[in-house]
Amino acid sequence: MTVLALLDSPSVAGAYKFELTPGMHESQLQVESVLHFRRSPDKVALAPLTSMWIWGDGLDGPPKDARPAVHDSDGLLVQHRKETVTPDDSGPPSSDGASSEETSEWTWRAFARQSYPSVSRIAVDQLIGFGLMQRNRSFYHYDDHNARYDLRPSVWVTTDLPWSDGVIELLELPGAHEGVDNIAAYWVPDCRPTVGEPIKLNYTVSFFAGDYGRQVNGANRVRRPAGRIDVPTGQRRAA
Repeated sequence: MTVLALLDSPSVAGAYKFELTPGMHESQLQVESVLHFRRSPDKVALAPLTSMWIWGDGLDGPPKDARPAVHDSDGLLVQHRKETVTPDDSGPPSSDGASSEETSEWTWRAFARQSYPSVSRIAVDQLIGFGLMQRNRSFYHYDDHNARYDLRPSVWVTTDLPWSDGVIELLELPGAHEGVDNIAAYWVPDCRPTVGEPIKLNYTVSFFAGDYGRQVNGANRVRRPAGRIDVPTGQRRAA
């Protein structure tokens, strides 16, 4: 199924093409877009994803609600790699013939609900993909016969070509109740859009159960619900 869409606002006009391919185990939405900015915004959020996380994994729910956890996703996963250049610091990036999976790094950020709006930033040289994962598929982790959070899909964005020089921002809001999305993740390029220079973005949004199957190494960053960050020995911290 193909859908054409128009974005029209005071700041930007855009043309979108969405191609949906349903599947038994994975469904994909291919996105082609061109954005023309009428003025240069202070910040632009691209390929946004939203979800919900209210409690679980160390944060208890209300006294009269016995469910151990309530969330559509339990963390943010980012696949990225460092940009490499030739010895004279000129020329295009070199991948040495290796695939994105072989040269990439993985950052995992578990969700937490604060009493205030919180924004976390993960700086990357080249973004390959990112997504909101519902890793825990156990029914008794949620014990909810109605909402069935154990069946909620994970969502993953794969870039057509690596997006360079920017950050993945994670927005966590307090959240009034489970019916309202309080989690968002999106790509923010370092360079502000310029009027008269359109931005072309092609990417694929995948929907599937559980973790991302192409992850080949353990994530290099884990944030516990209490706010402590554990980084395995020998792995760098993400900004």
